[in-house]
Amino acid sequence: MDDVLTTIAGWAVEGRPLLWIIGGVAVAACFVVFNTVRIALYLPQLRTCLRDRHGCPTINLFTWCSWIIANASTGLYMWMFQGDAWGLALNMGNAAMCAATVAVALMKRRRHRKAHGPRAGRLSVALEGNEGEHRQTGAAQPQRALQVGQVDDRGAFDHRGA
Repeated sequence: MDDVLTTIAGWAVEGRPLLWIIGGVAVAACFVVFNTVRIALYLPQLRTCLRDRHGCPTINLFTWCSWIIANASTGLYMWMFQGDAWGLALNMGNAAMCAATVAVALMKRRRHRKAHGPRAGRLSVALEGNEGEHRQTGAAQPQRALQVGQVDDRGAFDHRGA
């Protein structure tokens, strides 16, 4: 952060346009404020995961793990190549919150599978029909399955994700 202030002060001494200096201050302030706030914004997601009773099927572990790596590598890059300890701290905080989300989702999935069997929480669901009609008429129930994000002819929608 000291480098940022030194750079902005240097712009003023060089005679850079005022708009450029104000822009630099705004970008630096946004970086610190929003990366700090972003750490707190993981808390509602963690709360949702902790309350989930279905094994957190909407948490895409690949995406969340990529965010862990992206945040950690950005922080390490800022520290190693730019000497920016603030950037390291903020990005490692974000990586830690992503890791906490992944840990909670994995814990919830393990508990859900243990309680409901190994196929619990899979991506497709049986097409929901009026089961009573099928039982009464003796007609076979539909065996088709909806894929994630697919809508059937009655408007049923499988909203679950990986």
